[in-house]
Amino acid sequence: MYNLALGALLILRFLDGDLGSNEILLSSDKTVAVIDGSGVLADPHGINREELVRLAKLRVPVSHFNTAKLSKDGYLVKVEDQDVKLPCELHQQSTARSILTPISS
Repeated sequence: MYNLALGALLILRFLDGDLGSNEILLSSDKTVAVIDGSGVLADPHGINREELVRLAKLRVPVSHFNTAKLSKDGYLVKVEDQDVKLPCELHQQSTARSILTPISS
């Protein structure tokens, strides 16, 4: 997991395992991205907490997220998706390393 510059949370393991599901169930952080073996879920305004809790309790991966619960800027890209255009700007991609810092540091 990583803390983002604005106090948001990025989870690199998802809800079908102990670490990711417990993080969702025990925290009240604003989660902006979740990455697992089934895809990438992101919403800069915060991913819908109730939907994350639902998936955490079921222990299912990000691919089961109800995309109707995302803001207009959110997206879900599943591993089987192809030729997907993501809503990000080039400068955001180039500064991603400077924004992410490990929680332990």
